[in-house]
Amino acid sequence: MLRLLILAALIYLLYRCYRHYRRLQSRAETRAPRSIASIRCSHCGLHLPASEAVRAADASHHYYCNSEHARLGPKPPRRH
Repeated sequence: MLRLLILAALIYLLYRCYRHYRRLQSRAETRAPRSIASIRCSHCGLHLPASEAVRAADASHHYYCNSEHARLGPKPPRRH
């Protein structure tokens, strides 16, 4: 009889630990913000998601916020 009670208590404790672990895991998934890769427009400096960016037609590594800025190309550096 004592063995049965100890076994039931052990199973109950394992079940509670499992539920606690699953609850913590689901909270961590809902809290963690999903990072979105962002880039900067080479013409105006606007930051936008990489999925919405327009890539330069040439082989350069320039990205733009719209096709008009892609046509204009990178803005020359400012002189102070």
